[in-house]
Amino acid sequence: MKPTIKNILAGFAGSLVSIALFIGVLWCINKIQEHQEEKANLPLNEKVLAYLDKHDIPYEEVDTFTYVFTYNDEKYLYIYDPEDPEYMLIMSSWAIRNNNYHALFETANELQWKKKFIKIRVENDRVVFSIEQLVDVQAEIDEAFTRWLKVLTSTAIELSIRADLGCE
Repeated sequence: MKPTIKNILAGFAGSLVSIALFIGVLWCINKIQEHQEEKANLPLNEKVLAYLDKHDIPYEEVDTFTYVFTYNDEKYLYIYDPEDPEYMLIMSSWAIRNNNYHALFETANELQWKKKFIKIRVENDRVVFSIEQLVDVQAEIDEAFTRWLKVLTSTAIELSIRADLGCE
């Protein structure tokens, strides 16, 4: 075969390989996007359970849409409302050893103001911390859920420390 024909055939073969690689890359990108869309379109309940599984956070189903999970050795309750699929409630209840309810209410109000999106309810010898959020169905919740858990934990610890020390 003449060198010119060999060069043309080699160039043609190289072009076919390049086109095949390009199509393969486009196919992979498409599959990744499809997977992300499927993941984004999951109901909030499934996203939360996937988050718990991914982070090895043990949980158990209390009833159809209520789950108890343990994070940093504390129990939390996650409630999903199928009638309102964008609404999420996470709460935790901590025992408190402070009988000065006036100071406890003041501290709870101050922490609610400081943290903005957390609710604190004082009930006899327990304090209930909760976060209620509306979550867009398309939203990824990994970063937000981690933040919510950290805020709940840090608020509960701060209130507990301040209440035990009698701080106002």
